Amino acid sequence: MGFQKKFDLTIDFRSLLQRKNWDDDVNGRRLYSSLSKIGKTFVTTNYDEWLDNEIAPPTRTIQNAEKAPDAAIKRRLVVHRKDELTAANLNRGEAVIHIHGSVKDPLGMIVTRPDYLQH
Repeated sequence: MGFQKKFDLTIDFRSLLQRKNWDDDVNGRRLYSSLSKIGKTFVTTNYDEWLDNEIAPPTRTIQNAEKAPDAAIKRRLVVHRKDELTAANLNRGEAVIHIHGSVKDPLGMIVTRPDYLQH
């Protein structure tokens, strides 16, 4: 954030934190689909969108290689703004709460590294 301010430019945090075609990543799908089996509401400090959808696990092909399915199963309620951080949203099912913000709103992301706080 300090770099962005110092040089008066806009950084594309989404492309830095979550590569294009991220949902085609077999290992990511395996991990996050497993997480979806153990919970319905998530609280995270991550900025990325992996938990924003209930992601289907990768499927096996005839050649025994894993491939990602075409689409996510279900969209979760995404909470990332300060005014949305309420007990009511925490108690809703099918939600992901980004307590440090989200790539959806880079200006709202909280960066707590000490070197950023000194500027």
